[in-house]
Amino acid sequence: MHQKLAPQKKWSSSSILEHRFGRDDHGKKLRCVAMHEAYENGEKEVATGMNVHYIPTVTLVDTPVGDLEEGTLSATMRCVADANPPATIVWKKAGSTETLAIQETLTLKPLSRRISGSYTCEARNIMGISAPKTVEIEVKYAPTSVTIEGASNNQLLTSVGGSVRLECKADGNPFPNFKWIHKAIRGAGDIIVRAEGRFFVLSNVSYEDQGEYICIASNTINGGDRVGESQPVNIRVLGPPKALNLVASQTVLVERGQDATLFGAFCSDPIPQTTMWEINEADTLEAGTGKGRFVAEPLSTMKKPSCYEARLKIQRVELSDARIFRLVVENEKGSDVVDVTLKVTEPVSMAAVIGVIIACIIFLVVVSLCLLYAFKSEGCCTNDEKGDSKTALDIESAKSEYSKSNGKVSSTSSHSSIKSGGGDLRFNDLQLPRASNNGSMRTRGHRNIHGLPSVTPIPSPKSDVISITSSHSSTKDRVDLV
Repeated sequence: MHQKLAPQKKWSSSSILEHRFGRDDHGKKLRCVAMHEAYENGEKEVATGMNVHYIPTVTLVDTPVGDLEEGTLSATMRCVADANPPATIVWKKAGSTETLAIQETLTLKPLSRRISGSYTCEARNIMGISAPKTVEIEVKYAPTSVTIEGASNNQLLTSVGGSVRLECKADGNPFPNFKWIHKAIRGAGDIIVRAEGRFFVLSNVSYEDQGEYICIASNTINGGDRVGESQPVNIRVLGPPKALNLVASQTVLVERGQDATLFGAFCSDPIPQTTMWEINEADTLEAGTGKGRFVAEPLSTMKKPSCYEARLKIQRVELSDARIFRLVVENEKGSDVVDVTLKVTEPVSMAAVIGVIIACIIFLVVVSLCLLYAFKSEGCCTNDEKGDSKTALDIESAKSEYSKSNGKVSSTSSHSSIKSGGGDLRFNDLQLPRASNNGSMRTRGHRNIHGLPSVTPIPSPKSDVISITSSHSSTKDRVDLV
């Protein structure tokens, strides 16, 4: 815009800027430049810094990491505001109008389950109030207040064949898992896990089910298990006597003349009114009494609740004692029996033991001799086979020598012969008997011929007989050829 002035100043100029500035323009410089040829360098400028006011915004920069467990020291959160003019930060808990802190940081201590919830921070200045930022705080804790419902004063009465239903309750974060522990043996540390889950149900109850039951509640915090447990509930089972499964029927083996102990185990609540052993068809013994060689001991209590053991001792057992002994147990609700079979054997004599030992020794000696004989026989057979091979070669040599020195050899369709004196000498007559006795060669009681280094024909005055003699050894071997 231009405006005419007094004569000494001819013209005046001005400029108006209209612009919407925001938080991004805060702190920047705004320059106004006037250009005229009278100015040095042809222009002149004026600059000023901008101070832009705007509504705050907030950001959470520090929040707890991992599980916050009850009992730890503290948890700290930090909220940062962007505002001009500077803003005031306010912390509140969702659902409450109470201001917890007027600053950037909020510290919660000590940590407990009561402080779990949503926490918000917001910033305020003359321009207004920021949108809130929320952080969730969840304090985790181990199971507590573990209780069992369904029993009165931690006692529960039921009957044999009945049913039981119990419920376990607990407070924990995360929500707990449940399992049921059965302590069946009085005073023992062994436990049995009977079920898992919030509810525990027993059907067709037996004496095996009585004892203490505990509910175990557990969860996991920061990778570790946290456990809580209830007070024990004792389940008592009422009913007639019942023999324990392991000893409902058994057999006892004993030698004649030794003492024997028979026993029967059973559970009964109420306590048995009658406990007796049937010795035979006519005699019975009450627990705690005796007769002759038979003694019925008083009942003894077992580790299992409401369970008992009865024993019958028999002194110097005889063969006639071998039979079935019956234990009869009765209370006001019914009865049951336990059968025990007694078997009697004759004692083993020392003479029988010695006889068995001697028989074993003889057997070992015989086996050893057989093995030794078999080993030596194998060596002899090998030597005989070598000798037989050499003998065959010597016979062939004898044939050749005889042919050259005593006549003409003629061939027939079935054999060869040598013309000599009064008759024909056939070469097949020179054949030795076939090998027998594992390869050894024997003729008419003479010794084996192992070699014939020289052959001399010896005429016989009565018949054409050729004798073949061998100087191979000091004892001459002779074969008569007829």
